[in-house]
Parts: sequence; structure tokens; C-alpha cells
Amino acid sequence: MLVQWQSDKEKKDVVLVIIGFFEVGKNKDPPALGSFLSVEGSFTKFDENPPYKRQSSEEASVCEQAAFANKSDYTH
Repeated sequence: MLVQWQSDKEKKDVVLVIIGFFEVGKNKDPPALGSFLSVEGSFTKFDENPPYKRQSSEEASVCEQAAFANKSDYTH
């Protein structure tokens, strides 16, 4: 899918969020992960592993923290 950016600022803002998200993991800073997730109860995501169920914000937060804890190479 090709993204049609409304402005260069919008594109830059998205890139900064993505970089910031990976910096949280790279720096092993789980408390900062919360700043990337919405207010409790309003954030959900689908699990990356079968059975691909929808996770609540609490489940997603736990899974994201575990994923960052288990990742050590952020160069690839």
C-alpha cells in the first residue's frame, strides 16, 4: 500500500514515532513503552502468533515488553 502523506511534517512525525519505538527496546526502557500505547482500555492489537487473537491494551503491553526483552540485535 502506498501512503499518501498530507505533508512532510506528517511523514517526519511518523518516522520519529517508529524510531522512538525501537529506541525504547534498544535502550531496554520498558516504562517508556507506555508512551507509545494509548490510554488503558482504548488500545488493542492482534497477536503476531497463532491463533491471532485481539489483545487488550494490558495484554499488548505485556507482549510488547516481552518482545523487547528478548530482542538483542536492533541492527537488522
